[in-house]
Parts: sequence; structure tokens; C-alpha cells
Amino acid sequence: MQTKEVASARLENFRHLKINLPVKIALSVLLVLSVLPKIFNTRGFHYNLDLDVYRVGAQRVLDGQELYSGHFHIIGDTYLPFTYPPISALLFTPLAVMPYNLAAVLLVCATVTVTWWVLAHTVHAAARLDRPSAGWVAVILTAVLIHLSPIHTTLAYGQINVLLMGMVFVDALVVPRRYRGLLTGAAVAIKLTPAVFGLWFLLRKDWGSILRMGVGTLGTTALAWLILPRDSLEYWTHTLRETGRIGNHEYALNQSINGLLYRFGLRTDDSSSLLWVVLVCVSLAVITFVMIKLLEAQAPVVALCVNSLFALLASPISWNHHWSWAPVLLVALACYAIADPTSPLATPRWLWVALVALGFAAFAFEPTAFVPFQEQREFEWNAWQALLGNSYLWWTILALLVMTVRLALYHGKTSDKTPVSEASAGA
Repeated sequence: MQTKEVASARLENFRHLKINLPVKIALSVLLVLSVLPKIFNTRGFHYNLDLDVYRVGAQRVLDGQELYSGHFHIIGDTYLPFTYPPISALLFTPLAVMPYNLAAVLLVCATVTVTWWVLAHTVHAAARLDRPSAGWVAVILTAVLIHLSPIHTTLAYGQINVLLMGMVFVDALVVPRRYRGLLTGAAVAIKLTPAVFGLWFLLRKDWGSILRMGVGTLGTTALAWLILPRDSLEYWTHTLRETGRIGNHEYALNQSINGLLYRFGLRTDDSSSLLWVVLVCVSLAVITFVMIKLLEAQAPVVALCVNSLFALLASPISWNHHWSWAPVLLVALACYAIADPTSPLATPRWLWVALVALGFAAFAFEPTAFVPFQEQREFEWNAWQALLGNSYLWWTILALLVMTVRLALYHGKTSDKTPVSEASAGA
């Protein structure tokens, strides 16, 4: 009993960290030093390919040119298509009218800021730290996690995945209930994959938010249709179906079920999609079960991150920079394992610590770091290369398996913690 009281006292002290000014300055400097290499290299500013694609698409809108008429010149010998919905091109127009380097710096700063905010909220909710302490812990985490492959490549390409994650995170866990759904709906209009978060609202029986999500999607899409009717018609009736224009399905950076099947030779462009559909349905069933149990266990941040896995598994193409939710999931799991002994995500602790450690190892590198890739070399992988080259998928399958088995033994005995959706609403 005395040991438990001591442990409880230590845990309570941990939740109210005393961080003095010199430490705060040191942490701030650490974060700045961690971010600078994402902006500059030895030759000056980094070049962000996808940011340039956004700018080219936005410039075509400003010039009254077609958005989806083919591949456009980006830089050197590189020609790429604009693959986002029309509303995205409209939203990207500020990036097109400002100097490229300014746009790149602003996008990096916005991405890092959103990463920090999401991590601060995650630590506050899952580890039950007070907000100031959680914010400073998040500074350390941000300085580290921006070097994991999903966020590193998001920054390197100039992608918007983290910004979309922030929109969904705020909408699901922070916005007052009467307004929820609108931001997620807008995110769906910008990039279709956030539509999977309708499952979050469905499992919480939040019918109003589902309705508002639809309104957000349709309203934002309708706005684009009014401004860009020709491009909207082309995108929604033709371009959307051409998944091949985004890239080759077998390419190693495509860490989806579909990519795995292509690499294993179990699916081709001409074969049936039945196996893929079956595996997607199985993943939906497993993720739904895990989310239900996580919500019962009052672990909404983990449940939301698990929801994101369905988009990554089910999409025809999920590039490594699409996995921006994975580092947040790792942090949330680590927080519960360390700071909430009442959670089913804390026992046995060694299991969750090992799972998080494996996750950090899996996401530390790009899947192509240790394997041959491109020019269909993925079809020639041996067993070890298949293990390393599909690392995101194998860890996700393992994580879902562990959570399914552990949570199946959980009987809904809730902790004394206020659910984050209630504690932070309106923050």
C-alpha cells in the first residue's frame, strides 16, 4: 500500500512539472535548431516539390487555365498533375502570389506549430499533465518527432497533411459540440481522405456533427463549383477516378493494403479487386471494434488516431507523408502506458512500451531506406526486404492486433478521468 501511495505521489508531481526560465529558453532553442534544417540546407532554402505543385495549380486558377488538363511543368524536367479538388487550388492562391521562399517558410512554421499544438493537447489529455507542462513537453516531442519520416517528408515535400490533421483534431476534440463536424467537412472538401472520420462521429452517435460534416463538405465543394465550374465538373466526373495519375501502386512508399497486394503480386491493374475489398472490410471491422473499446476506456485521442489508420489502410495510395497521425498515436500510447495505470493501455506496461518502441523504429525511416525500389524492383524483394519495405503496414497490423486482444479483455471499467472531449470543449 505504501509503495502504491509513493507511486501515486510521484505521478501527481509528474503532472505538475516545474519548468524554470532557463530550461524554457533551452527547450525553445532546441526546437528552433531542430526546425532550421527543414528550411535551409548548405545551398540555401530547401526546395519543396509539392508546394511548387500547389503554387502551379493556384497560378493556373488565377490565369483562368484548366487545372486537370495534364502534367504541368514544375521544375527542370519534372512534370506533375494537380491532383487535389478544385477548392484546394483556390485556397492555395495566397501561396502563388507571394515569393516562393516566403511561402515555404510559412508552410514549415504552420506545420511545426500545428504539430506542437496537437502533441500538447495529446499529452495534456493522455498523461493528464496541466496545460503549461504539457506545452513544454510537447516542445521536446516536436523537436524529435518532426524528424520521423511521416512529418519529415511532409515538411520536405511541402505537404499539407499535418494541417488537415490539425483541422480534424480541433473539430473532434476541442470545438464545442454544437459546432463540430464543419471543420472535418471542410477538410474532406480539400482532400477526400478525412471523410473516414465520419466513423468517429458515428460511433459517438453524434448525429448533428455528421450532418454538419456533410454541410461543411458540400458547402465548400459548392463554393468551388460556383467559382470553378469547368474544373469542378472535370474533377468530380473524371479526374477523381484516375488513381494511377498519383503514382504507381507498387511503389514502396505506398504503405497501404493496396500497395502491399501489388508488391506481393496479389493484385494487378487488370485483376479483380475482391481481395482488396475483403481486407479493407476486415480492417474496418477491427478498427471499429478497437475504437468502441477505446471510447469506453475514455481514451478518445487514441481512438481518433486509430480512426485515421482506416484511411491509410484503405486508400489505393497512402504515401509515407500521409501517415502524419502515426507519431501522435505513438505519443498517446506512451502517455497512457506511463501516466495512467487505470487504463487498459497501461497493462502490461512492457507490452505497450515495446509497441511504441517498435513504432518509433518503423516510422524513423522511409520504407525505401533499406530496400531497392522504383522500376518495379519491389516485385523482386526477398523476405527481409518485404519486412523492411512494408514496415508501416506491419507495425499497424501488430498495433491493431495488440489493441484488439487487450481491449477485448476490457469490460468498460472507466477511470476517474474526465473525457478529453468534455474537458477541452471550447478551449
